[in-house]
Amino acid sequence: MIKLIDDSSIHFSLIDSNIARYNNKNYYQKVGTIKSDIKFHLKEKLNLKHEEIYLLNNSTHCLLNILYGLSVQSTSLSIQHVCYESYRFLTNKKYEKAIPLLTHIDPNSGKVCTLDDTNYVLDAAQSIGTIIHHQQAITSDLLFFPLHKHLAMQTGIGVLCIKNREKYPEISKIAKISESGTVNINIYNQLLSLLESGSYFFNAALLSLTKRHILEISSLGMKVITPAQSNTPFIVIDANVDLNEKLQRQNNIFSVKSLGSHRYRFSCYIKGHIKSTPFDCTSMLIQYLQRLL
Repeated sequence: MIKLIDDSSIHFSLIDSNIARYNNKNYYQKVGTIKSDIKFHLKEKLNLKHEEIYLLNNSTHCLLNILYGLSVQSTSLSIQHVCYESYRFLTNKKYEKAIPLLTHIDPNSGKVCTLDDTNYVLDAAQSIGTIIHHQQAITSDLLFFPLHKHLAMQTGIGVLCIKNREKYPEISKIAKISESGTVNINIYNQLLSLLESGSYFFNAALLSLTKRHILEISSLGMKVITPAQSNTPFIVIDANVDLNEKLQRQNNIFSVKSLGSHRYRFSCYIKGHIKSTPFDCTSMLIQYLQRLL
């Protein structure tokens, strides 16, 4: 059998010869075909209307590509106070033209950013795949998100979406270069198989906090950080006590992450599709908190 790729590109022992559906193509052609198929399905399953989609390593990788591309176009990335805290330390040259960077849902508070326009760079890590906020997120001109949160598709892949290639040609150029690097073909093949086999990639759960709910949680000695009526799949709470040991108990709907200083993020997940009816888990969460104490 003739090898269509040499060991100086990628060692033959690292190539999975069992990917039968692409047997007649070399490794990089296989990857290219798989990526094209993935993009087709992502557009369809997530209702994306963007001209271009790039598959990069993670959300931060996507953002750095955007930052570089904008700089080449003499456009600044305006770091807003509502963007993800870690991104606020990014520095970029100041130009006359600027486009804001917004985080749609802050993972450390649950606060939802108001999106009045589409001309912004949107970090949609916590809104893509959610029943309430997904449709608004995908209207943005420049959008990026990972596949491992509410979509529950795959780790190690970030998606960069560009609505108008002519408006942001330099972002397209750098993203194309970034995407062309060697990747783990098995991860992409697993993602493609998942996309081809179903449509239940949305989180149908949400926490529809009212003032009454906030008072109920406050009566437990906890402070709710997430604003009322955010309708997010998680809320952030200051517990005022260490819950780490008690949180070892398993729960089929809720998962919890410690954010430090007795602050916790309680997330809920119910598998659904893009047209699923939202399922409000707020009362169940309050019962869960009561059992913890």
